[in-house]
Amino acid sequence: MRVYLVFFIFVFHCVAHGQQPVKDSDMFAMDLEKNILRVVLTAQISDNEGWPLMLNYEREIKRPFTLVFKGGPEIKCYDTLHFSVNAFGAIEFRFYCNLLDRIKKGKRVYNFSAPYFSIEETFLSDAFLLSGVNREKVPSARGGTFFNFGIQNQFKRGYFNAFFGMSLRRRDTKRPYFEPGQFHVGIALGKVLTDEILK
Repeated sequence: MRVYLVFFIFVFHCVAHGQQPVKDSDMFAMDLEKNILRVVLTAQISDNEGWPLMLNYEREIKRPFTLVFKGGPEIKCYDTLHFSVNAFGAIEFRFYCNLLDRIKKGKRVYNFSAPYFSIEETFLSDAFLLSGVNREKVPSARGGTFFNFGIQNQFKRGYFNAFFGMSLRRRDTKRPYFEPGQFHVGIALGKVLTDEILK
């Protein structure tokens, strides 16, 4: 539980920091593009799963709501030469809970740099690439529905996202909520490929 406590303290620190007034030198602070394409690596704690390397496309529906589409390989390393690769995909409906208020107050919101709540549907395939690993030990095909709280931030072309989500489809009702498989938690780092070409 200490890991989760540290994570939440970190997230709330990011939220508080994001409330600072916009600096005059931050010319993009109030920009909100309707279409944003990113490449993202996610370090996550989940049930026997790896780290996804994904394309991430976020589309504004109507402020403060967006849809996020994610997809790419999920890589799980067992040691230096042993690994497995699955295909991962997700669709996420986000509500940026204080976005409109931040805009009114002149706070930084660059490309939805704000805290959010979301509903996310995730999909994981069977492993399609194995190296020195028994198939019984690798992540198997599954799906999940999560209710998430997260925060994201774009700084120039860099991207940061931290999230915590509880499963809405519990695989085992006898297991406590705070066990892998009943929740997911992670930090994503990435690069914005373009938020202009998709206009």
